[in-house]
Amino acid sequence: MIDVVDFKGMCDRVARVTGKIDEEGRKIYYEALKDIKRETVFRAMKRVAREHGFYKFPTLAEIMDAVKDCQSETKLQAPVYCAECNSTGIIIAEVKGYNTAYRCSCENGKRISKRIRAFSEVAGLFEGPAEPGRLSLVSMADLELMAPADVFDGVAVGKICATCWKPFRFEHRRKITVKDLRVFHLTRESMCEDCYVQTGKDKGVYT
Repeated sequence: MIDVVDFKGMCDRVARVTGKIDEEGRKIYYEALKDIKRETVFRAMKRVAREHGFYKFPTLAEIMDAVKDCQSETKLQAPVYCAECNSTGIIIAEVKGYNTAYRCSCENGKRISKRIRAFSEVAGLFEGPAEPGRLSLVSMADLELMAPADVFDGVAVGKICATCWKPFRFEHRRKITVKDLRVFHLTRESMCEDCYVQTGKDKGVYT
């Protein structure tokens, strides 16, 4: 059974990516989902948040469909380890100012609907080293759905430069927690390296 406080936390994390849900609506959702395994509901809400359209909280029907999918997957197939998508089959990337879900090229991604565009089709938009050695790519929206204590052994955060509006990767090639990533990127101006250097030159910081 899901704890009320825990469920509120799940809803709050989803609401940061989509839209808000009022107290009465959350109570209705909780009553419908409270007897389902916590891990299943967590995975379902995480999936819906990634695949759902923005600006509107997912409907109960959408979450229930995702719950059924997660239950079926648990029974039929265990996820295959993939560092690129964290074994979810979905990669979240920030392109042209929007967080978008893409299918990973791994075995997990092959189980995802083909209606979702493959990440390999847009991977070239992001700066960064070619395979092998390419770090897992996440967005701020993806980080909001993770536990603060989760640790990455190196990760790249996909962002859009606030100056030139081009996608870029900010790489962390060391162990770092989700909490530290959130703090770092929420307090740092979102600029690619070229614009960061140029801004420094304009301000007289760099010569």
